[in-house]
Amino acid sequence: MAAHPEAVMSLAQSQKGAKTWLIAIGMTQILLHLLFIRRSQYPYLLPASSIFWAATAMQLYTQRHHLSLRDHRAIWGGLLLLAGVVYRGLHTFESDYFLRLYPLLVLVSLSLLASGVQGLAQYQGAFYLLGFFAMPWELLYLLDFTTWTTQLSTMLLRLMGFAVHQQGFTIALPGGAIEVYNGCSGVRSITQLLGLAWIYVTLTATQGRQKYLILLGAVSIGFFANGCRVALLAILSSQPDTLHYWHQGDGSLLFSLLAVLLLGLLLLSLPTRQGRFSS
Repeated sequence: MAAHPEAVMSLAQSQKGAKTWLIAIGMTQILLHLLFIRRSQYPYLLPASSIFWAATAMQLYTQRHHLSLRDHRAIWGGLLLLAGVVYRGLHTFESDYFLRLYPLLVLVSLSLLASGVQGLAQYQGAFYLLGFFAMPWELLYLLDFTTWTTQLSTMLLRLMGFAVHQQGFTIALPGGAIEVYNGCSGVRSITQLLGLAWIYVTLTATQGRQKYLILLGAVSIGFFANGCRVALLAILSSQPDTLHYWHQGDGSLLFSLLAVLLLGLLLLSLPTRQGRFSS
């Protein structure tokens, strides 16, 4: 039996209105999340969260023709979860881990509102992205890459012809010395590049060995770029003002840029495929 034209038009208008509301709620949640991060002790999460939100929006946009809104009974569950997330977000403290979970929980609540429990599988790519962001990557500091970072920087200095001496975590040159702490071990550089690589493999639906090559390459590039930074700091250890610029000033950002450029070169060197972005 054919559907009545007026019923079809009414359903289409209803779904269009629902999509508009969902987009408006999603944009509001993004702005709230960025505001919460800005007032926290983790301002470095602001660019990362912005990138992951943008990547998630891009992923959902490319999948828009395959996403279906459904009438379901889980709408109240989605509303309650969203209300709970917003309430908890308004009562976060400065070093609250909930800031990492916020985007993922918002995605779950909006997915429930849109498609119910049975429709959650449609948003798999978005869950991959925000699930990665939600992971406690700070725990990598427990692995302590300090020894490896010190050894890498010492080796680079020797290859450049410097008379360098390593004792424990200390790198000594004739003009001065530096001590490598856990915070300078490269974990932040590694996680930043790993996040960008994860976004790439998710949006492009990269599979097989190429996927693992990209992720392993991101880790290696992040570690190498940080080792170069530590080696430069050792060279500049006898010049306090210049050392501060490259350690805590704007100079340190150049190594992050260098690492991103190297990752970009790696991605460009890979064989191209049909349908670069998943759809």
